[in-house]
This record gives sequence, C-alpha cells and structure tokens, in this order.
Amino acid sequence: MQVLFEDVLPLIILHTMVAVALVFLLRTLARRFPEEHFLNYWGWAWAAYAGYLLFGGASVQLSRLRLLSEALALASMLPGFVQAPLVMLGADLARHPIAATKRRGHWTIAFAVALALLVFFLSMLQSGDRIPLRMAPRQVLAGMAFFYCAAAFHQRAKSKGSRSALVLTSACAAYGIVYLFEAAAIALMVQTPRLQPLLFLIYVDLVCQFAIAAGMILLLDDEYQLQHRRLSESEEQLRQAQKMEAVGQLAGGVAHDFNNLLTLIRGHAEALGASACLVDQQQRHLEEINRTSEQASALIRQLLAFSRKQVLQPKVLQLNSVVGQIAPMLQRLVGEQVELEIVADPQPGRVKADRSQMEQVLMNLAVNSRDAMPKGGRLSIRTENVEIRPDQPTLQGDVQPPVGHYVLLQVRDTGVGMDRSTQAHIFEPFFTTKEPTKGTGLGLATVYGIVKQSGGWIGVESELGRGTTFRIYLPQVEELVDAVETAEPIAASSPPLSGGATILLVEDEKGIRELAGKFLTNNGYTVLAAGNGAEALDLAEHYPRPVDLLVTDMVMPKLGGKELVRQLTQSIPRMKVLFISGYSKQGGRDTGLEEASGYLPKPFSMEQLVRKVREVLDRPS
Repeated sequence: MQVLFEDVLPLIILHTMVAVALVFLLRTLARRFPEEHFLNYWGWAWAAYAGYLLFGGASVQLSRLRLLSEALALASMLPGFVQAPLVMLGADLARHPIAATKRRGHWTIAFAVALALLVFFLSMLQSGDRIPLRMAPRQVLAGMAFFYCAAAFHQRAKSKGSRSALVLTSACAAYGIVYLFEAAAIALMVQTPRLQPLLFLIYVDLVCQFAIAAGMILLLDDEYQLQHRRLSESEEQLRQAQKMEAVGQLAGGVAHDFNNLLTLIRGHAEALGASACLVDQQQRHLEEINRTSEQASALIRQLLAFSRKQVLQPKVLQLNSVVGQIAPMLQRLVGEQVELEIVADPQPGRVKADRSQMEQVLMNLAVNSRDAMPKGGRLSIRTENVEIRPDQPTLQGDVQPPVGHYVLLQVRDTGVGMDRSTQAHIFEPFFTTKEPTKGTGLGLATVYGIVKQSGGWIGVESELGRGTTFRIYLPQVEELVDAVETAEPIAASSPPLSGGATILLVEDEKGIRELAGKFLTNNGYTVLAAGNGAEALDLAEHYPRPVDLLVTDMVMPKLGGKELVRQLTQSIPRMKVLFISGYSKQGGRDTGLEEASGYLPKPFSMEQLVRKVREVLDRPS
C-alpha cells in the first residue's frame, strides 16, 4: 500500500496546492462578504485538509524513520478528522444563528479529535499496513460531512430562492459520494492493490473541489446581486417616503391655517343667519356659504389625513368588527355589479387605531376598486394574523415593516390594474388617472396618511388586466378590546343648552377667540380668554374661583394644549378639558387624546361648540 502511495505522490502534492489555493480564495471571499460566516469555517476546513495532505505525504516519504513517520501520521490525522466538523459548522451557519453554531463547535471538534486519536491508537495494534485503517474512517467522516453540507445548502436554496445554491448543493453531494467511494477503494486495496480506481477517484476529487469553488462564487455573486436590487428598491422607497413627508408637512401647515379661516367663516355666517332681518335672497347666499364651507372642510380633513397631522382617538379594536359593521355600506357604495366578499380570520389579533379612520380607509379603497371595475367584478376584503420575517419580500409602495406580528387588512379587486409607473405615484396627493371631474387625487393619499399615522404599513401589487391588491399591516397589541361607546345623537333642531360654568378659552387665532367667547358668553358662561398657554396659566392662577372647563387649541406658540392641560390639572384636578383642533404638530401615533378629554375638530360651528361644551360639562367627574 505504501508503494502505491509513493506512485500517487505528485497528485497528493497537486491536491495540497489546490487546497492552499482554496484557502486563499475562501479568505478573500470572507473579507468581501463578512456577513457570510460560513466562509471563515470553510477556510479553516481546507487549511486542515492541506495539513492532512502535507503531513500525510511526509509520513509516507519518511516511513523508514519509524518514530518520526508515526508522529507525522498523527499530525496528519488530527487536521484530517477535524476538517469534517469545520465543514459542517460552516454549512450550519447558512441556516442557524452564529451563537448556536459556536456553542456546537467546541464539542464537535473535540469529538473529531478524540475519534482521530482512537483510530490512530487502534491502528498501532495492527501488525500490517496501517494506512488503510487510518484513511478509510476519515474519508467516511468527510463524506458524511459533505452530505450534511448538501442538505444545508438545499435548505438555503429553498428559503432564499437561489439557483446558485443548488449548484453548491450538487457539488457537495457529489464530493460526499466521491469520499465514500475513496473509502471503499482504500479498504479494498488491502486485499487487491490496484492503482487505477484510486487514481480515477483522486482526479474526480479534484473536479469536485473546483465545482465547490465555482458554486461558492456563483452563490455569493447571485445573492450579492439580489441584495443590491433590494437595496436599490429600499433606497427608492426611502426617497419616495421622504418626498411624501415633505409634501405632507406643507399640506399639514396649509390645512391648519385653512381650518382657522373656515371656522371664522362658518361662525360669522352663523351669527349673520341668526338675524331676523334677512330676506330670502340673502338667506340663500348664507346657505351656499355654509355648503361650500362643508365641502372645504372635507377637503381639509383629507389633507390632514395624508399629512398625518390629524388628531386621532385610537382604541384597541378588532378589524373583523370594523369590516363587519361597514360591509353593508360598502356594498351600497360599490353597487350591485360588484360582488363583495368578506374573508375574516376566525381568531383575529387586536390593533390600536381610530375606528372612524379605519372605516375611511375601507371606503376609500372600495371606491378606488369600484372605479377600476366599470363593468363589475369582485371586491374581496380579508383580515389575517401574519408574522413578518427577515426574508419577507419588500412592499411595493412602502418600506418593509419590522419583524413582528401584525394584522393584515387586504383589499383585492378584479379591475383593470395598474402598470409599474402608475404604482410608483398612487399615494401622492392630487395624483389621479381619472377624469378631472371624477376625482381629487386624495383618496389613496388619505389612506396612506391614515395607515402611517396609525403605525402601520401599506403596499400594493397590481398588473394591467389582473386587478389590484392593497395590503395594510397594523401591529398587533396585547391589550383588551375597548368597549364601544355609542353616544345618542342630539337632534339638530334642539335649542342650545346654557350654563353658568367658568370656561378658560385658549386660542391663538384672535378672530376665533373673540367669536367663540362671545357665543359662550351669550349662553350664560363666564369666559376667560387667553391667546396662548402661558397667558392661560397666568389667568387661571389669579382668577378667584376655580376653572370648570378648559377649552384649548392643541397647537399654540409658547405652550401647547397638552402641556397646558398637564400643568393646570395639577392645581385644578377637577377641571374638565375640551380640545378644539384639527391639527397636531407631532404626527404619528402620539396624537391621540386622553380618554377623559373631549374633542371638537376644526372647523366647527358655534352651535356645535356650545353643545360640545355642555356635553363635556355634564360628564361625570
């Protein structure tokens, strides 16, 4: 056997050179792709393989020096057996966390070392040729290790959809088969020494190593290209989000100023309408002013929703309940030509959102779907508990949600669909593909703003002629569902309710402050008016009686409404609060109001203000 190995010594040297070249290749790739930790382990594995060949060849060459030859044989067996666990640990990193692999690494390497020592000392008891007994177990162990690698990279190919990983899978499986054949050939050579089968397997061994090197390069290049595409998509989505944020800031500021102007217009029109000396023509003009103000108010609410500056009143709810209650209205909205299908998760998760805003989202999406199906079709609304994983595909139209548990609200239609260029702009305000008289271009922009302010994410998938699917992800919460409050509506014709309470009115817009103060005073209230939070604190401190009700704007110079409430309730704990605002500077999910507070959105009429004041004062403390 030893004579045969002397004949294949040049091939052993060639194997050693290839192994060293693979070590350098793996180390270079590890520096280029630091996130691919398996490259480091495989670099050490091929270094161990090179040591196995180097010391093994030296042991055969120095066989006449028995003691030195045996020492070199042991030095060869130790890295030779350690190569297998290093290869397995490297492959393991393709599907397990690195911490878990490190914990397993110590005992697997220790096991390989112990096995090498056991085989070495057992071979010392052999009186004849010891080389087959030492090599065959090592080849079997290495073969099993590469079968394990094939399974690991096959799983990686399935999870990441990488075809190049399948190339590496095939190369590892072939290398494992070659190792097992080599073990069998070495064992059979004890009985019938034949060089040709071993030479053939050594050549195939070299081919398999080159195939593994090529598979690694293809795999890393494929995944690098995939990461590059995903990064480009993420950068584009980030730029889109920043553009939407900038437009939203502008829209929010404009909406805030228009809310104040509309409140003044409605208030003065209401005061003028109370006059008994108006003729019919003048009365009709007033009605037209009020109607136009209502239309402008609806437009402002859409702008605030898009800009994420509206004041929310979030509650813990189940989307199944929201969808179920609004389904009859949606059916009337889309018409009889459209089949409405509701698919609800039997065990829905809970989310924290403003119920009325979620209803607005559903109505806007339903209208969008209806317009996309002029000849009829199917509108499907689905709720489902989902988990976002790190390898989840990115959302078209939004950045990827963080890993976690969400409730999915999916709205799908069978309409005309959209091309990619249209999808890139659908959430922008005033962008529309409809005729000028049939849409403002704020429907989907409003949906986007509500979802983002509610802490969610929205994506769209569509193809021309294949319909459109909107997916909204809202984070699940562990809190219990809030009880639904159903307030009895007040008849519009009922007279305003008067009172004698002391009201601290804080509003930075002088016209609104004077007009509201006059109406409240005319209804029997004592009104202390302040232009900002600091002035309100001074008035409350020096007024001889406690304030019964604070009516305050939320966004004011010097001191905002929420901070004013926090400071005043420390000195007047029984004081009630009514916020009058349609805009919040913070945006996001922190714009919700405390449960104990009342809220009247701008623009409002003076009669609405007086009724809301009475309602808040009549609430139990």
